[in-house]
Amino acid sequence: MNPRALLALLFAVVVLAACGTPAAIRDSRALLADGRYEEAVAVLARASAERPDDAEMRSSYARQRELVVARLVAGADDAARNGRLDLAQQDYERVQRIEPANARARDGLALLMVQRRLAEEVARASAQIERGEFEAAEERLARVLREDAVNAPARKAMQALRDRQARAQAAAKPA
Repeated sequence: MNPRALLALLFAVVVLAACGTPAAIRDSRALLADGRYEEAVAVLARASAERPDDAEMRSSYARQRELVVARLVAGADDAARNGRLDLAQQDYERVQRIEPANARARDGLALLMVQRRLAEEVARASAQIERGEFEAAEERLARVLREDAVNAPARKAMQALRDRQARAQAAAKPA
């Protein structure tokens, strides 16, 4: 083989090797590493749509999408457990932008709505306790605890109510 043909063959092998990992996959991985999850998935979605017969691209897209959704749901669940409801909502909504029918994101958002509503009820009950409206506060807190028996803020407010009632009764007794 003449040197020129050998050089052309070597160049072709190098070019084909560089094409071993499509640019879309490399770009998507870089975006993923930067935490730009939606963009990472979108790059592969576009590439997969442009190359519907490319099994590697479809597989990469499916894996990347699954990984991103799992990471975001786990982060949202953790944020919700730790009372960071705004962050949890953001992550669940990010999941829905990637996978609109995702049941965990839908259920997580519904649970956040309940948590926020209960938090508002506890805040109202706490204000009632401060105003001395013990019976109304107790009814409100009892409703919250019937719906969520382990609601820590409601339990704390109920204890504060009991303490205030005890102090009020002690103050009302003649000496």
